[in-house]
Amino acid sequence: MVIDDGGATGVDTVSVSVKERELITLSLQPANNPDEVVIFGNSTIDETGPYTKEIGAEAWTKNGNPVVLRAVFKFNLSSIPPTSIIKSAKLSLYSHPAPINGHHSDEVRANYGSDNSMLIQKVTEAWNPETLKFNNQPSSSPTNQVVIPSTNKAFLDLVEIDVTQLVKDMTGSNSNYGFSLRLQNEVYYNSRIFASSEYSDAARHPKLVIVYAQ
Repeated sequence: MVIDDGGATGVDTVSVSVKERELITLSLQPANNPDEVVIFGNSTIDETGPYTKEIGAEAWTKNGNPVVLRAVFKFNLSSIPPTSIIKSAKLSLYSHPAPINGHHSDEVRANYGSDNSMLIQKVTEAWNPETLKFNNQPSSSPTNQVVIPSTNKAFLDLVEIDVTQLVKDMTGSNSNYGFSLRLQNEVYYNSRIFASSEYSDAARHPKLVIVYAQ
């Protein structure tokens, strides 16, 4: 409304419509992911390497020596524009039906132990799957980590675990070094074993679903 010097008024109306950003869903479940490594051993025993049928988190013994099993893996996020806003990110890991590692004495179990609680963390430095070894494994951060509670179930798929903040950290800082899996307390005998992207059933490969606005 405007008023002139004679006191006369004029009124007009303006309407502004704000268009919401388009939401995009990106589903990633690669087969034979080259950026996927099992870290296995200790400072002197090292069976670390890519191209394995399983990933997971474990503390066990080998020939009487304590060893741990961890995993690092990453998804290709290059299709997400840098100006995008991450709305949600859900990670799914599926129990390996016939794990190579872990408990086998009385029954086959992907999960074992009195405290097999597990951590999903963001890896904080670059790594090469072909040269990664136990003694040069990349660091990971407890910031925004996801704690997976212990379970006494022999098999338990982790479906749509909320890793939104971890993915925001990866894309926001342009430092996608992937995820790390490890037991919360690496005390043997405890294990959580999952199918890797090399596993024969593609439906059980690690899966990441991201919803973002652009």
